[in-house]
Amino acid sequence: MRIEKNRKKTFAKKSLGQNFLIDQNYIQKIVSALNPQPDETIIEIGPGRGALTKHLVESGANIIAIELDRDLIPLLQNEFENYENFKVIEEDALQVDFSELAKFKEARSKVKLVANLPYYISTAILQRLIEQREVFSEFVLMLQREVVERITAESGNSERGFLTVLVEAYCESQKLFDV
Repeated sequence: MRIEKNRKKTFAKKSLGQNFLIDQNYIQKIVSALNPQPDETIIEIGPGRGALTKHLVESGANIIAIELDRDLIPLLQNEFENYENFKVIEEDALQVDFSELAKFKEARSKVKLVANLPYYISTAILQRLIEQREVFSEFVLMLQREVVERITAESGNSERGFLTVLVEAYCESQKLFDV
């Protein structure tokens, strides 16, 4: 990986709900939960500056990163230019047809998804992922505590609602750790 001392510093954009993941302890927990393998494709929504992406590409898995922030695209392309198993796409994850993405020549048979989702689009992204669930063997999502509480709410809990029922109907959910 090439690091440039004079590269343009990128800041999280509040308008996109960005919150860059940099803590190596949490990154390792996410990588461990995802357990990427060389015969898999990992779709990463919102790679940001690539802190998690670095560990994913080094696993040998094929990585397809979806990034909306056009200022981050060149940074990611530069950072991972020596990795043949990395591709970045400038796109809104809410508009992506994941079944088409899984057909890319870079895609492998088993497809997993990982994302650190902003609160304001968590529900919409979850709905989109569930609509296209046949594409994925698994997703590992970093979500705001309130969203996780709604998703994992037990019967009779006041947090239980539409999102709880939707996720229960099509997925198995598990809270892995607090941040």
